[in-house]
Amino acid sequence: MTTMDFLYPDVLGAITGGERVGMTTLQFAVGAAPTMTYIGQPLEIVIILQNMIDQPLEVRISLGLPTRTPGGKPINLTTPRKLIALMMQPGEVGVARLPVVPMLPTPQPSDELPIRVAVRQRVKEAYSYVRAPLGGAPPSELAVTPFQL
Repeated sequence: MTTMDFLYPDVLGAITGGERVGMTTLQFAVGAAPTMTYIGQPLEIVIILQNMIDQPLEVRISLGLPTRTPGGKPINLTTPRKLIALMMQPGEVGVARLPVVPMLPTPQPSDELPIRVAVRQRVKEAYSYVRAPLGGAPPSELAVTPFQL
C-alpha cells in the first residue's frame, strides 16, 4: 500500500507535532493540563486516541495514581474513575479527559508525580489500515481552537 492508498489524515500527528505511542491498531498521546496545580484544584489527564483501522476498536484506559512521593511522603490523588472503557468507530479520533484532584496530605510543591496511564485495545474482526502507521497527510481542517491545541 502506498501513502496515497490511506483514506484518513494523521489528526493525532497534527495535534502533537508527530509525537505518539503506537499499538498496531491504535495510536495515542498523553498530556496533563495544567502542568502545575494546587491542593483541591483539578488537573486533567488528556489522552488523544486515533483508530488506525477500518473496524470498531474496544479501548480501555486505566490510571495508576501514586500513593507516595519518591521520598516516602503520602500522596492523596483522587479521580471519579480510574478505568474507562469506550468503543471507537472505524478511523475515529477522540479525546478522553480524566480529572485528577490532589488532596491533603499531598505535599506542596510536588514536582514530577508519576501518573501511569495504561491503554489496552482489542479488535474483533480482520482489519485494514485507513491511516499510515508512521504518520501521514495532515488534516485540511481541525475542529479545535488554538487554545485547545
